[in-house]
Amino acid sequence: MNNNSKYLYWITFVAINGGLLFGLNMASISGATDMIQMKFSLTESGLGMVTGTMMLGCLLGALFTGSIAEKWGRKKTMLLTAVLFIISTLGCAFSNSLGMLIFFRVLTGVGVGMVSVVGPMYISEIAPARNRGTFVSFNQFAITIGILLAYCFDFLLVNQGDQSWRYMLGIPVVFGIIYLVCLLLAFPESPRWLFNQGKKAEA
Repeated sequence: MNNNSKYLYWITFVAINGGLLFGLNMASISGATDMIQMKFSLTESGLGMVTGTMMLGCLLGALFTGSIAEKWGRKKTMLLTAVLFIISTLGCAFSNSLGMLIFFRVLTGVGVGMVSVVGPMYISEIAPARNRGTFVSFNQFAITIGILLAYCFDFLLVNQGDQSWRYMLGIPVVFGIIYLVCLLLAFPESPRWLFNQGKKAEA
């Protein structure tokens, strides 16, 4: 494998960390529902609202990401999703009221909706045409790995006390920080976006 191929795989690996966070945040609440229900004295409908409000955020995030990515660029949009994941997962973990938990669940959903658009968009623009389908599929694979990791973390934490739900919802912040650092230190903008912005030499 030559250096160009290694670099391509590296930036694809960084990009699919957004998919990993997608899966982690989607599934992490599965092991925490009983504890959240007890903590906030929720009915079944109330618990459904807490878990389902993330979908509202996903809708909002996915709806506006295309225009944001066209205006700001793919990299800045991905940086925004990393920051959203860090803030929202910390917020969920430290929530002391139902309203606070719902707000940060919606914010997590915004990050998930955004990364579900900009991640595959970026990968499709940097991948060679002959391998584009394979590279984009890595993002879906990362989502699945994220779901699996969330279930594993939940399994390890479920009997660690009535506050362990906070750790379940907070674990994705570690991966969010790693994602943010990688984006800041060693991640290029999409050459297609640069070209469309008239920055041909940079592209």
